[in-house]
Amino acid sequence: MREYWLRQAGNDEERALVERLWDLLVQVETREVPAFTFFLDPGQQVLARTILETRRQTVAYQQQGGFTGEPERCRLLLFPADWAEFGFEQPGVTVMRVEGRFQFFQPGHRDILGSMLASGIKRELVGDILCTEKGIWVAVASEIVSALQCQWNRVGPVPVELLPEPEPPAITRPAGEERLVSLASPRLDALLAQSAGVARQQAVEWITSGLVRLNWRQCLKPAAEIQPGDWLSVQGFGRVLVKAQNGNSKKGRFLFKVEIWSKTGRGG
Repeated sequence: MREYWLRQAGNDEERALVERLWDLLVQVETREVPAFTFFLDPGQQVLARTILETRRQTVAYQQQGGFTGEPERCRLLLFPADWAEFGFEQPGVTVMRVEGRFQFFQPGHRDILGSMLASGIKRELVGDILCTEKGIWVAVASEIVSALQCQWNRVGPVPVELLPEPEPPAITRPAGEERLVSLASPRLDALLAQSAGVARQQAVEWITSGLVRLNWRQCLKPAAEIQPGDWLSVQGFGRVLVKAQNGNSKKGRFLFKVEIWSKTGRGG
């Protein structure tokens, strides 16, 4: 089965995830020792859950993101399936509040993550980062909290202190721009072009250059078929959710309702 899933992996990153996850599965099944994955993005979570569902008779799992609401990056806790009836729990994510004098320097997600990585913290041990007017919070693997408090003490010019947050705030997805698009066929390149407001050829170039992920996995096929519930993620542009298919027009064109989150703020 391990070799099967390695063949299903689409790239080196996914193959590394399969190898790592398989090692954890063996640990849980043979030694009955619970184990955590690193933080996984949504695409990695889909792949991991697909594999874990094939072993549900022996291994159970829980998803942990630290924040309430809709955290994006999460760890999976793997443990023997028969432990589930006893309500087994083991926290593996800690949310830390970042305290500092930010009156003259308001760091964003990139500033926070960049300074953490520069201090020697690995990206795979960092979950979601929430920056708001009310404060800054980061979710991290619980086992690195002490090291993080020692190693990470500055964001840009501002010294910082890290305090565990007993009641983490909620992460909610902001509303995007809804739009109705009309397509001759439900193809990825056609929907992407209309959603992003670019020429069809530009959308094709994005896809064939590896900049587009469909349902969190890289997709290199401009003709890939789109259906309601699909997520498109485009490096440098943003994200698109295919919310619904609203039938067909009188001319037989496919009508899709999409929601767009553009990094430029223009919705495409």
